[in-house]
Amino acid sequence: MPINLRAKTPADGLFESNAAILELQRAENQLGRLAPPSWPEDVFGKIDRDKAKAGKALFMELCASCHNAWPYRWTEPNKFGKRFVLVGLVPQSYVGTDHTQAEAVRAFAVTGQLGDYLPPELRGKDVVPTKEFTRSMLGGVLMRAVAKLKLPPADLLNLNGYRELPSPSPPDRVYKAAPRDGVWATPPFLHNGAVPNLYEMLVPASERSKKFCIGREFDPIKVGLDTTCGPGTFVMDTSLLGNSNAGHSFQDGPRGNGVIGPRLTDDQRWALVEYLKSIPEEPGRVTPFGGPPSGQ
Repeated sequence: MPINLRAKTPADGLFESNAAILELQRAENQLGRLAPPSWPEDVFGKIDRDKAKAGKALFMELCASCHNAWPYRWTEPNKFGKRFVLVGLVPQSYVGTDHTQAEAVRAFAVTGQLGDYLPPELRGKDVVPTKEFTRSMLGGVLMRAVAKLKLPPADLLNLNGYRELPSPSPPDRVYKAAPRDGVWATPPFLHNGAVPNLYEMLVPASERSKKFCIGREFDPIKVGLDTTCGPGTFVMDTSLLGNSNAGHSFQDGPRGNGVIGPRLTDDQRWALVEYLKSIPEEPGRVTPFGGPPSGQ
């Protein structure tokens, strides 16, 4: 998306963009009506419902405190009466996964001609934290694009998703642990795609595949990528910078520093895999935008 960050002032076009705000809203509304995909038993085989039931009990015990599970934990209603699904926030230092992504961006940014148009606490400074600079810059782009629409207050409130603004800054080096409904369809796993299937997400990190091939074929047994090498595949080498498959490890030892749960038996792992295949347990289940009515 072209954004003008070269002009000296907003009057000269600073923060101008071709952001199609109403089209973005339409896309968001359409996504909000989508249900997570159900495991296609006619293609990948029947789900063992007894095993999935056992896996659900394990998930609620070991995983649900971070990965919210249906019917989900919700916020209290905000001033607009809307509630939102609570997403687990897990520090990188606890889950222990690859930290390169968090360190790839320089800690500070030179503001240049943008310095005079940043929020008061940053205004006029030559160098500011990159995180705050980016947030402020994108805020300027968004405000300019929305202002051009000249929306009435009710439409602007709808455009903002009935959220209270300004939004709080996201915590640093913290990952979102979203609900796992439909996760079977999203390999490879971890934020850097360093684990090929759900089964390997449940073993000690030291026992995971060190190298594997990524292609377009699905593995319905371990639930993830078919790691067979061949034409059209490429090798994921987890020893390379940014590709580590450490962390999120189920192993003996104290929690933290990459250990998130106890070492599981193989039966427990397969039960959890079967449960993860089975959610959503109700096909076509759509999470209500803004949350269920208060008190439910």
